[in-house]
Amino acid sequence: MLPVGGLVSANINEERCRTSTKLVDGELRVAFYGEAETPMREKIRQLLAQIDAEAQRLNLQRVFVDFCSLGFMTSTCFKAFVTWIDHVKDHRRYRVCFASQDGQTWHRRSLSALQAFAPDLVTIEVREGRAPGVVDIDESVILATSDQVFVFLDRAARCSRVTVGGAALPALDFERWAGQPIGDCFGDARPKLLPALEQARASSRPQRIDVAIPDDDPIGRARLFEVTVVPLPAGSAVALRDVTDSTEATKLAARLEHDEMLDALGILTGSLAHDFNNLLVTISSFAERATSEPSPALVNEYLGAILRAVQRGRDLTSNLASFARGGELSLRTVELAPLLDEIATTLRAFRPEWEIAVKTPPNGARVRGDASQIHRALLNVGKNAIEAMGNRTSARIELSLETRQLSTADTAFSLPPGAYALLRVEDEGLGIEEATKARLFDPFFSGKPLGNGSGLGLFAVQGIARAHGGGVHVSSEAGRGTSFVIALPLLEEPRFASGPPPIRAATTGPPPPSRARMLVVDDDPNVGRSLKLLLEGLGHDVVLERDPQAALERCKASTRAFDLVLTDLSMPQLDGIAFAEELTRLGHVSPIVLVSGRNAFLKPEALAGAKIAAVLPKPFTLNELEGTVARLLPPADVILPGPAASRTPR
Repeated sequence: MLPVGGLVSANINEERCRTSTKLVDGELRVAFYGEAETPMREKIRQLLAQIDAEAQRLNLQRVFVDFCSLGFMTSTCFKAFVTWIDHVKDHRRYRVCFASQDGQTWHRRSLSALQAFAPDLVTIEVREGRAPGVVDIDESVILATSDQVFVFLDRAARCSRVTVGGAALPALDFERWAGQPIGDCFGDARPKLLPALEQARASSRPQRIDVAIPDDDPIGRARLFEVTVVPLPAGSAVALRDVTDSTEATKLAARLEHDEMLDALGILTGSLAHDFNNLLVTISSFAERATSEPSPALVNEYLGAILRAVQRGRDLTSNLASFARGGELSLRTVELAPLLDEIATTLRAFRPEWEIAVKTPPNGARVRGDASQIHRALLNVGKNAIEAMGNRTSARIELSLETRQLSTADTAFSLPPGAYALLRVEDEGLGIEEATKARLFDPFFSGKPLGNGSGLGLFAVQGIARAHGGGVHVSSEAGRGTSFVIALPLLEEPRFASGPPPIRAATTGPPPPSRARMLVVDDDPNVGRSLKLLLEGLGHDVVLERDPQAALERCKASTRAFDLVLTDLSMPQLDGIAFAEELTRLGHVSPIVLVSGRNAFLKPEALAGAKIAAVLPKPFTLNELEGTVARLLPPADVILPGPAASRTPR
């Protein structure tokens, strides 16, 4: 076990927070102790930057981060870890494992969200036996948290020594505890302490409890202590912090608020997984139908539905990127009748033997909103309707649209008076019990059997409706089905008299380019092969490389320059921008296209410095790919001097 203090000079050594960094068996281990408050963010960022540099310099496979002795971290500090993992996603030189403590809510929520952010790079584990990091805890580290009282126990759980931190204001005479069994010192709180001691020893992980200990004054009042039991090689240590005073109570309230924020982050992660699963089911259903459908017309219809589902997924990731930047919904004029038809088509793919009816007014209805989010809400409600009717051989679901003037007398939605579009989904299921109906929109509540529902679908539906200035109402009778109504503010007629923008504009642009020689660089074999096939379908000669270094070597050795280079952004060893910079340094002058699913976070100055001619966002359509190529290459009837003159027209 070798310390890397000389290599990582940014180790934190503050009153409330400390870190230790060690190199163990070819693995860089970082342990956090105490509490990470907001002022610590910059120091944590610097520490993680040095850890990243050293892990790459030493060519390590994994970095281990131990949170087991970290009692609390603000969301501001945690963002430093999100930024770090985002950087690791770019170079993919090593993986990161976090050690988590079961009893900490913020551990579970924050790390689960971080793992969902990079599931192939981040793992969470609690190791068998003594957890990494706990073995490294010694008394000097524990004493650094100076606003606590530390009671060191021998193997028989007797108080061998009591140390009062410099900033602690103990209300009890802890010195008299010396030599006493720790259980006797806790009075009525003994039943809570002893199990925590046993669990700490068995799991080799710190345990935290809140206990009330009788005061020594004549009144005999009890003081509230936050107690952390830490296992040590020669016994245990019990850290006590007096949280009776209002200042400490305020800190606890802030901690609870922080936990609620992280709960919301967990809800966001679960909600996204729920919505992407809906899209995957849609794609899978139509794909399976297309493989066994003899009618070319229906196959084309199914393939169109798959492409629309891909577009919805693209919109969803775009909205997520906007959320990460603090942005808002992507608002535009949305025609609701075609949206209902699209939902009906999707539901028919799920249950083709059922009747899926659509009723809309002749003039339709338009709202100002985010079409992908409204589609998401309707699909969630529609899937619930299908699940509510089980495996019936015949059933009916009705999707309807109407416009209505709501007044203060309409108490179902509790919305301001005005004109609204009402989107209704009705089923013939068994109905919803009153007790269940009262909790339908609670996060993580599901009326389905255990394991069959995340409890996030209707929670998301309500959130989407409210974000658009609307609401949701559900009515149901036992044995007579259920009706969900989403109310959205109607767009005033003068504002859309010229008609809404089309869902997909016609593709226009320059004439088709000449046959070109292209280089595609992407470490993902499926993405690279699909891009190669699309470009070959457009009539071009394409060379595919998975390794950017190998691509550079090919460019050096080639006697003929490539007419166009398309490179992925996130690749190991060398990302797309660095690859483009190196390619330009070698004398490459043809256009370079950066293919990225994270274009919202790209900096224009970085693109300009790397001579990036265009950014093609993932997922892209064939039309978008063809249009990008056509803009960057000369048309077939243009003859260029030099190597380009040898191009053969298509």
